[in-house]
Formats: sequence, structure tokens, C-alpha cells
Amino acid sequence: MAHAKRKTRKLRGHVSHGHGRIGKHRKHPGGRGKAGGQHHHRINRDKFHPGLFGKVGMRVFHLNKNHYYCPTVNVDRLWSLVPEPIKEQSSASKAPVIDCVKAGYFKVLGKGLLPKQPLIVKAKYFSHEAENKIKAAGGACILVGMRVFHLNKNHYYCPTVNVDRLWSLVPEPIKEQSSASKAPVIDCVKAGYFKVLGKGLLPKQPLIVKAKYFSHEAENKIKAAGGACILEMACVYAALILQDDEVAITGDKIATLLKAANVEFEPFWPGLFAKAVEGVDVKNLITSVSSGAGSAGAAAPAAGGAAPATAAAEAPAAESKKKEEPKEESDDDMGFGLFD
Repeated sequence: MAHAKRKTRKLRGHVSHGHGRIGKHRKHPGGRGKAGGQHHHRINRDKFHPGLFGKVGMRVFHLNKNHYYCPTVNVDRLWSLVPEPIKEQSSASKAPVIDCVKAGYFKVLGKGLLPKQPLIVKAKYFSHEAENKIKAAGGACILVGMRVFHLNKNHYYCPTVNVDRLWSLVPEPIKEQSSASKAPVIDCVKAGYFKVLGKGLLPKQPLIVKAKYFSHEAENKIKAAGGACILEMACVYAALILQDDEVAITGDKIATLLKAANVEFEPFWPGLFAKAVEGVDVKNLITSVSSGAGSAGAAAPAAGGAAPATAAAEAPAAESKKKEEPKEESDDDMGFGLFD
């Protein structure tokens, strides 16, 4: 049959072409083009186009991609940065100034040789070898750019020690003198530790431990053994003042003295300290602590001293022996200056 007489030629120009308006003689578009990238074409997508769909990470609006931009130049190229007129005027007594930052270089590296000519080089960074070569030629290195002079890298420096190591900080002579009624004093800060943690076991021996920080578990273990945790030296100074005035050392009086001196303290400190030094000469205690630390040497870095913990002293007897204070006595004479 001639093609001109076929049905398809008759239907040209009609919208539906004999297949109606719905669908218009079309099949499903699922296999056409890029359809099905997350469904039946997923293998092809993951294999040849990874990362096409989905979100990754987060949008950073202030992203600075050249944050670590640091172009470098070696010392063998420094002389080429000097203009010709300056080169002609240079001598052993005249050192040209080279600003590497203006030339587009931030850091100077040490590869190559320098001419025997002093140079004053300005840059943000210098390698150790570059600095040595420039100084060996009689020149100088000048750092430019913002530098943080108040940077404190050890702001959060806090070495720790566990309670199972506390007994090892006591000197051997003090260990021999220790008993259930004599509590050694351990200064963890002098031993190089700021915080006491609660790992391990303590011997059945009361200990007076001084540190900047205590974990809750460490504090409970030390107190369970009959010891005390001292966070500040303010209680010691207050006890010395009370002893000088021949007043009984009690928790209430230590607390009153600390409040008068505007010293911040935990409510339980005065009571614990008063219990630890009850009936003890505080001056002799501090003297024994310092002498014990000196005799121990390098083997025991922490100071230790024996302090009777359970001696009884009657407060009325001490009150009766209270000496008269001078009429004109300043705050410094009373000992309040110790807390400033």
C-alpha cells in the first residue's frame, strides 16, 4: 500500500491522533531521562554520581576558605625583592629593609643561600633555619601582624591525683609517726596537683588534704576515713589569729572571723578544720609540716605533718585566759590583712 494512503497520514493534524486526549498514547515516563535516581536507578546514581541527592553538613555563612592562606618565600629569593636603586646603595653598614608581606609572602623559609649582606626582613612567620641564616649574615627578623600577647594557653591547667596516691605523698618520717589520732597534712598543690579525684582506696588513716578542687567521691572517701578536705588556707590564718588571742578554736569563731574579713568560704570548712586541729598548737603544726617536707627531699614532694585530731579542750578555760587587746590596734594587727 502506498504510504500516502495509510491511516497515520489521515490522522495528521488531529490532536489525539486516534488515541484520545487522556494520556495521548504515552507510556509511563519512569525510564525516561534522569527519572528514578533514588529508586530503580539508585545503583547507577550511587556508582557514577555520588552526592547528587541529599544534604551534607551545614551551611556556614561566615566561612573563610582562605583562613590558612600563608604564601612562603625562601631566603635565596629575598635579595630579588630589593629594588635595584636600593641594591646599589647597600653595604655592610647599610641594611636594606625587605617587607615580605607587601611583596605577597607571609612566611620566610630557610632553603638556599643569602648574600653576605645584612638584611632587615619583615614577615609574619620565620622558620628556624631562615631566622638563623638571616642573623648569621648580620641581619634581623621582624615579626609583623597582630599578635596576642595576653594569650593564656594553660588557662584550664588542672593536674589531678586520685585518692589511692595520696598516701604516697606523705614523707616516710611522717608515715611512721601517723596513727588513728594523728592526721598527716598533705598539700597537693605543693606536690603539683590541683584537683583530687575519687578513684581507688584510702588507708584506714585520717588525712588532712589541701587542694584547689575535690570531686564529690574523693571528698566522701577522705571524710569516711576520718580526714578533712581543706580548699583554702583562710581557715589556717583564722586559727592562728584565735590562738594568738588565746581563744578556743571553734568552727563558729573561725566562720565569724572569715566573714569579718570578707572571705568567701563553704559553710562546712570552719567546722571540719576546727575538728581537725582541736587541742593542737597550730604554730607547731605548721612548723612540723615544713620540717617534715624538708626532711623528705625529692622522694615526697608534698608537705606533711602530724596533727592530733581527737584531743579535748575546754572553751571556758581558754576564754578566761584571753588577754587584753591594746586600745589603738589596727585591722592589720588583728590579722585581717592576711586575707587581702
